Amino acid sequence: MKNKILTGIILTALPFIYLALVYNSLPGMVTINYTIHGHPGDTAPKSQTILFIGLLSFLTLAVFLTLSFVHKLVPKLASAANRGRLQNITLAVTVFLVCIQ
Repeated sequence: MKNKILTGIILTALPFIYLALVYNSLPGMVTINYTIHGHPGDTAPKSQTILFIGLLSFLTLAVFLTLSFVHKLVPKLASAANRGRLQNITLAVTVFLVCIQ
């Protein structure tokens, strides 16, 4: 169990590590969204990227922990066969959320 939680914490820390590596090379203002035509929409100071990454990482960790302990919340999912599937789903969802950050 501790190993699984440690994996989730490491996965949610990856965006912070990446941001730390590229932060100095970011321009002063970064685009935060794009229009439907692919043109930049709004911009924000690069210091706000820390806030965005922090919020998204917190939500990713919350989803990870919720999915990790869902077998305790829903007794029907507590069987050994379902637990393995739930661990795979938890890992897949967490990796997906980290990738879209």
